[in-house]
Amino acid sequence: MVTHSNGVKPALMFQSATQRFPPLTSLSPCAHIEYIETMCWPLGGDPIHFDGHAQCMCKGSFFAEWHACQKCLYIHGYRSERESSFYNNVLSSASEQLCTGTPTAPFRSLFAQIESSAARVTTGATVKSDLYPGNSDIGLYYTASGPQGLGKVTGDAATLSMAGGLATAGPITSVPTEPTPATGQRQGGATGSVPQSGRAAIASSVGLVSLIAVSMTTLAAAVFL
Repeated sequence: MVTHSNGVKPALMFQSATQRFPPLTSLSPCAHIEYIETMCWPLGGDPIHFDGHAQCMCKGSFFAEWHACQKCLYIHGYRSERESSFYNNVLSSASEQLCTGTPTAPFRSLFAQIESSAARVTTGATVKSDLYPGNSDIGLYYTASGPQGLGKVTGDAATLSMAGGLATAGPITSVPTEPTPATGQRQGGATGSVPQSGRAAIASSVGLVSLIAVSMTTLAAAVFL
């Protein structure tokens, strides 16, 4: 079967999200942002599709949880202070392009374009260390506030279907049993919109396969997410 560029098989795209994904009460930010970005993926390249994608991404908890995921990687020794600063700078520019004005591409593309040309941060510590060994408490780096999950899509874009199948459903906090990667983040000088697509890591706290890394070393990090 042909697979969409974000990893979603066409046969699954228009199924009801509430039928496909059972609700969960707790989900780590690094796992949740993968889910949100995949569910908000636009099924078209017209301005209205990008508008729906932007609303879905910008009105929910994606960006707050993205920052939380970076904090998780930092406090558990998988990001240095310098790397964290670099990715926060990239996210700031990419989110501004997506959430203000008229977006012309999905967030994944905007992030990659900015990341490839962004100046590397030259200040801040380069040391990586686990500040809380063995402690997987999400509260160490994230306290939920405001709408969680997908943002509610309104206006003309609300008539469209996205990868999640429910453009008007508002925030949804559930996960696919077989999630697919959206964008990614790599260790060191590599990337990420979300923690590089294509490699699985185990988020044991929720029993979910979370696609948050390219490096085999990073697999261990998910134990703390």
